[in-house]
Amino acid sequence: MARLSYIEKRYKRRRKVLKGFPWEGTFETKEEVHKYFSGDRIQCLLCGKWFKRLPTHLISIHGMTSDEYKEMYGLPWKRGLCSKDHSLKLSENLKKRHANGFRPDLDAARKRVDYSRRRHDQPFMKKIRSENILSGIKKGTKYFHEDFQNLLKRMLDENKTLAEAYRDPDMPTQNAIYRYYKKNKDFRKALDAVYEKLPFSVQARANKLNEEKFKKAIVSLQQSGFSISEISRFLGVGDTTIRSRLKSK
Repeated sequence: MARLSYIEKRYKRRRKVLKGFPWEGTFETKEEVHKYFSGDRIQCLLCGKWFKRLPTHLISIHGMTSDEYKEMYGLPWKRGLCSKDHSLKLSENLKKRHANGFRPDLDAARKRVDYSRRRHDQPFMKKIRSENILSGIKKGTKYFHEDFQNLLKRMLDENKTLAEAYRDPDMPTQNAIYRYYKKNKDFRKALDAVYEKLPFSVQARANKLNEEKFKKAIVSLQQSGFSISEISRFLGVGDTTIRSRLKSK
C-alpha cells in the first residue's frame, strides 16, 4: 500500500497545474515568440512547469501533440518545442553526425515542408507579413533629421524598442534607419542614450540590457527579501533572465 501511495502522489504531482495556468493567450509578435524560446528551459503553458523540451511532457501528461500545442498558442510550426540551450545542443550533435557521414531522409524532409506550407499562418506571422506590405508602401519616402529624432522620442514616450517603434506607419523604414545609423555618429550615441533611459523590460526585448545596472537592481531587490518571481514581475523580465544573472554575479 505504501508503494501504491507513493505512485499516487507522484501521479498527482506530475499533473499538478500551477496557479495562473493554463495560459489563455496567444503569441502575437515575433519578440514574444523569441522571448518564449530564449531561456535555458521552456515553460509548459498548460501547467506552468519548466522543461528542456516539451513534446514528451505534452503527450504523457496533457494528451496533446506538439502541433496541437502550437496551434493553441500561435507558436511557429517549424520550430521545435525546446529551450534555446537544448536546441543548440541538438544542432551541435547534428553537425557531428553530418561530419561522421550521416545524411537525412530528404524525401521525408520535403514532405514535412510541404505539409507546413498548407497550414495557416500563426498570428505573429500574419503581423510580420502585414508589416512587410506596409514597409513596401513606405518604400521610396524621403526621411530627414527630424524624422529620426521623432523615432527616438517615440521610443521614450511609449517604452518601445527601435524595432517596435519603426513599425509605426509614420516612422522611417528599417532600411532608412540602418543607413542613417551607419552614417550618423551622433544618432548612434543618441540611440544608446535612449536605451539607457528605457526600463529593463524594454532593454531586454532589444538585447540592450545594461548588465551592470541590471545586476545591481536584481541584487538590491533580492537583499530586500523579494523572491525571483517578484523581482521578475517588478523588472518586467523573465524568471530565467533573473536566475542567469544571479548565477553569474
